Amino acid sequence: MNPEYEIFRSRIRARLNELRTEPLNYRQGIPGTRAELPNNLMMLHRHPGRKIFEQETRNLYHPRYVLTINLHTSGMVNVNGKSFALPECYAHLTYPYQTHFYLVDQNDFDWLVITFEAQKSLPPTLMYRSVRIDEVLFPVMERLLMLYLKCEAGTAPEGSASILQVYLELFLGELALEKEFVEAETPADYRNDAFRLFEEINNYIYAHLTEPDLSIRKIARVHYVSPVKLHRLFNRHAASTPGHYIRECRLQKAVRMLGSGTSLVSEVAEQCGFDSLAAFSRCFKREFGISPSEFQKRQNNAGSGREDGARGGT
Repeated sequence: MNPEYEIFRSRIRARLNELRTEPLNYRQGIPGTRAELPNNLMMLHRHPGRKIFEQETRNLYHPRYVLTINLHTSGMVNVNGKSFALPECYAHLTYPYQTHFYLVDQNDFDWLVITFEAQKSLPPTLMYRSVRIDEVLFPVMERLLMLYLKCEAGTAPEGSASILQVYLELFLGELALEKEFVEAETPADYRNDAFRLFEEINNYIYAHLTEPDLSIRKIARVHYVSPVKLHRLFNRHAASTPGHYIRECRLQKAVRMLGSGTSLVSEVAEQCGFDSLAAFSRCFKREFGISPSEFQKRQNNAGSGREDGARGGT
């Protein structure tokens, strides 16, 4: 990277610590006045002190776009079961209602996450790829962050929220035009051994999600690792346990099936690997606060199948 732009990146990383620790409401960002542009913007800092999966695993199915900007340490993104690298100085856009997670060394990374809403659907160009951030975008990113900090502190001039919208629209437009990117179909040669193992395990979990007896011991045995090593892998790179991860995958699949309105609750329970309808109902209500049948009823009443989905967050 050009030394001039490396300075921009260093300044951005330093200022990220000024962002509020965590918002009270992950859906309430800074509203602008331009309805045709990205709106209700929120910025979050993800780093070893605020690991990716402490809350995100409970809130992956939500109605906001999530732009993840990697400023330090390569990682991996998984969207709807498809994995691809998120190298340093690359960005990825997750679209609303897509199940997703990130894999990174939770002890050494620095990511800026921007969540927002949009009245018009964005082209799906960026859904299954991470895109290189052109060096000329670092000044734009710094200005975006500085303006956001002023808006957050209440010291920004009038009209600043709308300028935020313009900067973000510009940033997204440049990403969509970028020719250097990593797609989900890219060979896995770039991934380290831990990432490759995690991807193999992830593929295995998705392929056997309907099996109620899918266990940690079984996964460890199939992949020739000990249960202890399996726990360490999930803890270091996903800040989660294998059991919690499997449960989240099942619940995410259940939300999609219930939202489609084409399956009975009992069928959803069976196809998502729960050993009984009662167990599924208890798990679902504990996670989302309502029963599966009530969730499906609300989705049907909303018409879109999405209005009352699972809680938002990032």
